Amino acid sequence: MTSIEPVENIITNPPYVIAQDFIEKAKIQATNKIAMLLKLNFLEGIGRYQMFKDKFFPLKCVYIFCKRVSFENKGSSGMLAYAWYVWEKNYQEKPYLDWIL
Repeated sequence: MTSIEPVENIITNPPYVIAQDFIEKAKIQATNKIAMLLKLNFLEGIGRYQMFKDKFFPLKCVYIFCKRVSFENKGSSGMLAYAWYVWEKNYQEKPYLDWIL
């Protein structure tokens, strides 16, 4: 098995259906922060609860886009709400929300 070099930060837009796998692997490889662009409803789900409550690499903040993001046509708004989810190693406080104009 090939070992992967650690990196300080990981920022990506993972495929939604395997986003949790991306996050779990990023928590092993990153030494500081992880930022993932995901649907806002990624917060839902009993299966993700433990991942969000991880005390070693916890969720720090969710930055919610005020406008719907479109990945198709410039000038059109998307159908889904998106947010940046940020995890920070050894973060001690409760996660918070903020908005992106």
